[in-house]
This record gives sequence, C-alpha cells and structure tokens, in this order.
Amino acid sequence: MIYLNLVDELICVLCWGITIRLILIRHLNSETKVARFNTFAFVLMLLNLIVVLPIFAFLLKNLPIQSVSWLSSLVVATIDVLSTFNLILFCVFSCCTCLRKCPATVQGFLVLGAAVKHGQVPPVLATRLDKAINCWKTHQSAKIIVSGGIVQKAKESEAEVMAAYLIAHGIPARKIIRENKALNTWQNLAFASQL
Repeated sequence: MIYLNLVDELICVLCWGITIRLILIRHLNSETKVARFNTFAFVLMLLNLIVVLPIFAFLLKNLPIQSVSWLSSLVVATIDVLSTFNLILFCVFSCCTCLRKCPATVQGFLVLGAAVKHGQVPPVLATRLDKAINCWKTHQSAKIIVSGGIVQKAKESEAEVMAAYLIAHGIPARKIIRENKALNTWQNLAFASQL
C-alpha cells in the first residue's frame, strides 16, 4: 500500500507538473500546436480524474488512519481535488466568455498584451485581438486600446505588434491607441485608464 501511495502521488505530481507547464507555455506559434498542447493537457487531467483520484480514495479508505502514508495521501488528494475543481471552473468560465456577445454600447475596447516572440502574435493573443476585431465591426466608432510594453528583450512593444495585427485585419490605424509601457496586467490597467 505504501508503494501504491508513492506511485499515485508521483503520477499526480507528474500530471499536474506537465499540465501547469503546458498552460504556462506562451510562445505557441500555430493553432495546431495549441490544439496539440490542449489535447495533451486534457488527457493528463482525464488520467488524473479516472486513475489518480480513485486510487487516493481507495488509499484513504484502506490505509491505517493517522499513519504517515494516510496523512500524505490526504494532503496530496486534497490539493489535487481543489486544483482539479479550479481547473474545471476555469474551463467552464473560458467557454462562457467565448460565447458572450459584444456589449450593446461601446466607447472603446481594451486588449491586454501577451508575450510576443519575434514580432509575431501568438494564438492566445490572436484570440483576444480577433474578439476585439469582431466587436469593433459592430461598433466602428469605438477605439481599440492595445496595451503592452517591451518584454523579454523584444525589439517592439506588445502594443506595436498588436496594432500591426489589427491594421492587417482591416482596423484603421486612427482607431488604435497604443499603450506601450505596461509590463504586467496591473500596469496594463493603470496605464490604459490614463488614456
């Protein structure tokens, strides 16, 4: 039982470690890679739900209560359950957000930056910009504020790269306001509010 506990905890740590790494990778340069990484993360979480959590339930039921193995199983299982629940909530929230329609009245749109690599818009950022483009088409009097500074030794600010993307997709340059100093989300909001 002790070995089963250790193996289960190791599998749990590997599933979550790899999944977190996949979630944090920001420089995916194609939608195919994004789909592949998302599928892999989904498989890992499925393994977590179908194999790891039931083994924890079995161990907690059959190990001697208050033993070191039982306590470590309890701690890891609790963290795993809470993390899995939060990930499921995040996925549901993300799906609901994607389905939301543009507001009825708009004066402007704020698009927060995400790390760009070699002056290219990664898929995560492209999704944000595409949503702004679609909403702008119904509110063409609105301005689009793109916010993001120069990070990770880039040659251009995130705002400049985002503005180029918007212009390439038919948004007039005069409708785009660049905030190119922000280096994190807090600064995105603080500096953009001054505009």
